[in-house]
Amino acid sequence: MIRIRFVVMTVAAMLLLVNVRSVQAASIPLVDNNGQSAGWSVSVPDVNANDVSLTFVSSSGNRFFFAKRATFNAINEPLVLSFDRTDPNAKELVIQNENLQNNTGTDWTAFRTILSSGATSGTPNFSFVTSDNAPGLGDFSIDPYTSFEFLSNNTELFVNGGTVAAGGAWTPGSASGTGLAIVTSNSTATHFTLKEIPVGVGGGGGGGVVPLPAAAWTGLSTMIGLGLIGTTKKLRRRLY
Repeated sequence: MIRIRFVVMTVAAMLLLVNVRSVQAASIPLVDNNGQSAGWSVSVPDVNANDVSLTFVSSSGNRFFFAKRATFNAINEPLVLSFDRTDPNAKELVIQNENLQNNTGTDWTAFRTILSSGATSGTPNFSFVTSDNAPGLGDFSIDPYTSFEFLSNNTELFVNGGTVAAGGAWTPGSASGTGLAIVTSNSTATHFTLKEIPVGVGGGGGGGVVPLPAAAWTGLSTMIGLGLIGTTKKLRRRLY
């Protein structure tokens, strides 16, 4: 009986180890075309590493404008990027535009963009504003969506009133002079996460554990299965 429990615990440990490795991420510094640092680094989970890229667009004063490309492969599942300040004089980050590919197999009827950074005295450490401080979204394009809301003290941008077809792309900010700035109310805050969630039929865009790729689960289940078969044979020899 003791050996059987050990086998179960070993399987659980193997699952935990693979899951931890699957969400590890490399920290990449944000730099301009001359290699000048913005004072920030960004981390992308390994499972999304091939689906995300950030590109420098321009600098203006103390602001660093960047473009982001990403491919979404699952509806209502979050893509989470982690940003860490590496310089006390870091620039303010601005999303100039995005190209978000819908590879989920489902039409997007809405989209959520969320900042998570904690709060100080009830005020979020980081929040969204337009880069020119225009009311609302200014000329920041959200086409084909027609409606937007800033929620939770401007830490979430929720858009709807349109559809991004499966296989298509959404390009917020394209052909816009205004970017979506990420500003801080706490000069000592050093970390925030940017979560993006496509919303489709049958889901509300809630987050969850980042799933392992199917290949990883297949390899893991085969490895565990072979291990259990071998262990079972040994246990049979000892028990019978």
